Amino acid sequence: MGRALTLLANKQVDAVVSAGNTAALMALSRRFLPMLPGIDRPAIVKPLTGRDGACCWLLDVGANLNCTPERLRQFAHMGTALAQAVGGAAAPRVALLNVGAEHSKGPHTIRRAAELLEGDPAIHFVGFLEANGLFDGVADVVVADGFAGNVALKAIEGAAGMAEALLRRELASGAQGAPLRGALERLTAAYNPQHYNGASLIGIRGVVVKSHGGADRTGFRHAVAQAHRELSGGVVERLGASLAAAAVDT
Repeated sequence: MGRALTLLANKQVDAVVSAGNTAALMALSRRFLPMLPGIDRPAIVKPLTGRDGACCWLLDVGANLNCTPERLRQFAHMGTALAQAVGGAAAPRVALLNVGAEHSKGPHTIRRAAELLEGDPAIHFVGFLEANGLFDGVADVVVADGFAGNVALKAIEGAAGMAEALLRRELASGAQGAPLRGALERLTAAYNPQHYNGASLIGIRGVVVKSHGGADRTGFRHAVAQAHRELSGGVVERLGASLAAAAVDT
């Protein structure tokens, strides 16, 4: 990973895709690559497609297990910039992942982060969000520490894997009728976790994508394709410009 990131820092490669240790990838990325304006530490972000087809950006999903309220505020700024630059949202709605929607719920860190976001004019804060609402389309950006975000993501992956297994069992049982079998095959492909492999490390000046350690050939191909999309879309440059503009405005 160190050699790959050195090549990226020296502009000898355009992106890095790694299935290695997450903590090591983040530490080495911080060592070899400069940070974007106003950001202290990178975060891993994962886009989730909601029921209405809209994208919700979840961060952090594993790079920072313990976060201060200020760091969560920085994640909200990165998520907002990403949703604007890539998702096309004019005023992205930002929520904090929590154990309840009430103001009194959750640990002190989360409640303090909510106060910071409510007082930040650059953030359109819509309150707390429970994990079962991630796909409801009520927020464009969901902010969490790396522990809660990773648990939520792994639960989603596990549920998707279970759904895929159930659909494959129905296919194997000999579903009758071409329309039904075709629908089951499409759903099986949609629920394949390998098709969603790859999460971006953002906040650094470079395209770095974290692949799941258990990814197969298909999964790794999707992680590489994600890195290619970020390069072709100029995501790092657009994110940096948005963060710099937000810093000037505040």
